[in-house]
Amino acid sequence: MLRIFSLFIVALLTACSMPPAAVSADNSRTSLDWTGTYQGLLPCADCEGIQTVIELINSHDGSSNTGHYRLTQHHLKEGNTEVSHTSGVFQWQPDGLRISLFEPEQDTVQLKIEENQLRWLDQNGQVIQGDLTENYRLQKVADNTRVVLPIAGIHWQLTELNSVSTVDQNQLPTLLISPDGRASGFGGCNRYAGDLNMTKAEPLFGPLMSTRRACIAATLEPEFFATLAKADRFVLTQANELHVINTQGQIVLRFAPEASAVD
Repeated sequence: MLRIFSLFIVALLTACSMPPAAVSADNSRTSLDWTGTYQGLLPCADCEGIQTVIELINSHDGSSNTGHYRLTQHHLKEGNTEVSHTSGVFQWQPDGLRISLFEPEQDTVQLKIEENQLRWLDQNGQVIQGDLTENYRLQKVADNTRVVLPIAGIHWQLTELNSVSTVDQNQLPTLLISPDGRASGFGGCNRYAGDLNMTKAEPLFGPLMSTRRACIAATLEPEFFATLAKADRFVLTQANELHVINTQGQIVLRFAPEASAVD
């Protein structure tokens, strides 16, 4: 009996002195192509949803436990034209499955990295449960695909056309982008609509259809439509200005949110 008890004590001490099991090297951090851009519409308690785009950037040498992120969000509620921009450092959790975004003066955001998607977690780093659990996912965007969130749903009004200010002009052109990639607006005399080309290799705007009103006074419309036809990409600035860039990398259109106009 004494011998059995002694063997039990030895086995117990040996188990307690063993190092903790190592985290598997086969995890999201090491096995998935997680760098890139993700987007989606997150649930919101007091709005229709939060249009969210996040870009994850690896460290320079790929060996660091941290990386960088850029987070852009737009709360869809009446009259809200503000788009928030946050950038900073994220850190991998020891399990290699989750990351923590460190935002200045904000609660830490935790995300779980899965195949071609991110899952937004609660403050304790756990999957959010309930009927909306599947809505807390952000889908990865293909490298050759344009991102239109979160500029969608905001009525943009032209402030500059080919480096010339338009603030003193009447009948200013406007632009509205829908989440599914439709463009519409007012050209200065006629209404217009069409599809965006979501593949970066193609021009930004597809063929646009417009009404056929006879414009009595001269407007910016002909030059505006011609400039849209040569557009290559959008840039949303930290000051919440929307810039349209042509294929030569020049800013050819500048827009600001139209006051009190959000869909």
